[in-house]
Amino acid sequence: MRSRYSAYATGQVLYIQKTTHPKNKQFDANQVRWQQILEEFCRTTKFLKLEVLATGKNWVFFQAHLEQKGKPYVLQEKSHFEKINSEWLYLSGEITIVA
Repeated sequence: MRSRYSAYATGQVLYIQKTTHPKNKQFDANQVRWQQILEEFCRTTKFLKLEVLATGKNWVFFQAHLEQKGKPYVLQEKSHFEKINSEWLYLSGEITIVA
């Protein structure tokens, strides 16, 4: 989880793509288009702080403090992961935005 947050914060979109489960709703078989979408999000978002609030066998509950267009907000998410070939992949997330 922390590695994916760091990848978003530093614009490492290939890592984000690599660690996303193919069954994730944001997964896009058109890798170039998906890369452009991720790059735009990373470029227009300031990643201020990550707080891991709870963890389980295959999930993490966290809040990320972000800023877009000068407006700060907190994204809370319970992320679900699946281990495939010894790698944890981001499967899905339950997201809440807190202003």
